[in-house]
Parts: sequence; C-alpha cells; structure tokens
Amino acid sequence: GMRVLSLAISLIAAAEAFSPAGHPSLKPSLSASKQLPNAISRPFSLRETRATTISMQVQRVGTPCPASWQEGTEIILGGTFQTGELVVVDGTFCEIVKKVSFPPWSQDWEVNDGSETKTLPASKIGCATPAAMQSLESAGTAIFGGGGTGFFGGLFGGGNKNSQNAKLVNQVIPQQWKQGVDYTPAAGLKVGDIVVIMRTDRTLRFAQVVAGAGTGIWDLVVENDAQGAPAQSKREREAVMFTPA
Repeated sequence: GMRVLSLAISLIAAAEAFSPAGHPSLKPSLSASKQLPNAISRPFSLRETRATTISMQVQRVGTPCPASWQEGTEIILGGTFQTGELVVVDGTFCEIVKKVSFPPWSQDWEVNDGSETKTLPASKIGCATPAAMQSLESAGTAIFGGGGTGFFGGLFGGGNKNSQNAKLVNQVIPQQWKQGVDYTPAAGLKVGDIVVIMRTDRTLRFAQVVAGAGTGIWDLVVENDAQGAPAQSKREREAVMFTPA
C-alpha cells in the first residue's frame, strides 16, 4: 500500500509541476507569444543588427533620440520589424505594436510612442544601427549629451521645447553628471523651465516649473501620467533646485 501511495503523491507532484498554475514559467506570456513567430521566421543575421534590449526599450519609448542622428547614417528606414522592437519615428523612440495584417500586401505597422498608437508605412519607421545604440548606451543616458550645442540643443535639436521638456519630467539625471559642471544652483527661473531636484528617494531627477508661488518658491511637476499630463506636483524653494548647465 505504501508504494501505491508514494506513487500517487509523486504523480500529483508531477502534474502540479507541469500545470501552468503551479509553474509560472509555463504561463503563456503575451509578449513571448507575440514575438516568437516573428523571431523565428526572421533571418538571424538581420536580428543581429537590431540592438535592442527590453530594459533599454522601456526607458527609451517616448524619449527623443539624439538630435545629431541622421537618417541613412544612425537611423536606417524601412524593412521588417518585430513586435516590441524599439524603433525611431520622427526623432522619437517608439515601440512596434504589430504589423497591419490587411490587406496581405500591406507594409504598414502600428507603433506606440508611449502615449498613443499610430499606423505608419515601414518607409517612415527607422531602426537605429547597433553602433548608434551602443554609443547611446555606453554614455549612460546619452540623450542628454549636447556636445557643444548646449543642453537643449543636443537633446532636442529645436522643436517645441515645452512639450519636449515634459518627457524629461521624473527621469533620473545621467549618472556621469557632476554638480557645478552639468547642473548648477537655480537662479532666475521661469515657467516651463526644467530643473533638477532631490526627490524623497534621494535621487536627483528632472522636474518642470509650472507656476510661481511667491518669491523664490515654485510649483513643479515631478511626475507625468502616460498621456504626458501632470500626475504629481510639488512646491519647492528655488534655493534647493538646480538647473542643467
């Protein structure tokens, strides 16, 4: 009787181990099931040229790519993509949602820029070259490196500065930044300015000035929601703020 019992127990254990509920790794992950067919059907050498990692993507979607990047040099337009891939559209990092399946000959793809999904032809979607992505990664958050053109010139290369500034809110400043060199004590602030403040978790992050609240006191947006609208604000003295150099 004992052997039968132990056999029954081991069978139950085996069944549990192989049931999706008992085994988290067997639960079908949505992204994995989406990505698999593309990844398999795609030539390996082509996949090699796509320098993209998940953690990097999450941070980059919705942020501007360096203003110095050129189409045909750092950004290669067109081609075929895979779900979840990091791409560049109009100077902003986006994520591939899926291929438009109808009509069958369609070359359109759905892309998401962190706030909305839009449909675009492949010819308008670019992939950064591995070398470009690598230089971006090795410089930390190198989207902030402005070279000789100053902080905002290097970051955005013009455009609507105010809406672009909103994308910086709540991002941690680049690791290699030094106080007194890359950011200095704030002075003469105005609405719309980007500032650097110490948050409760002791990190230095970007915030945006939204209103004056008396002499030397400002209301800041410290966090935006997915749509880019202010989600959290904070009143802070100018004396404890910094501005990017």
